[in-house]
Amino acid sequence: MEEDQQKEYQKRMAEVQAAREAETQRKAFLNQVLEPAARERMMRIRMSSQEMYLKIFQLLYYLAENGQLKGKIGEEKLTALAAKLVEKKHEPTMRRLSK
Repeated sequence: MEEDQQKEYQKRMAEVQAAREAETQRKAFLNQVLEPAARERMMRIRMSSQEMYLKIFQLLYYLAENGQLKGKIGEEKLTALAAKLVEKKHEPTMRRLSK
């Protein structure tokens, strides 16, 4: 029983370490592509919504890989990208109910 707990603990610690390393890599990337004000905004987004933070990060990474980022992104452009993602998420749908 104790051996199983030890294995589970080691597995969990490895997961935590992997998550820390991934976040360190994300922050390094963001430091390269974002201006300081935009980076601060991104960290505030991360604190309020991890899901939105990851979506914006993925979009920035995609744009960078495809050569669509020219220079560093400022806070205004970052806010515009976030707004587009929120817009897509909250598209209203209308349904007609039949009587």
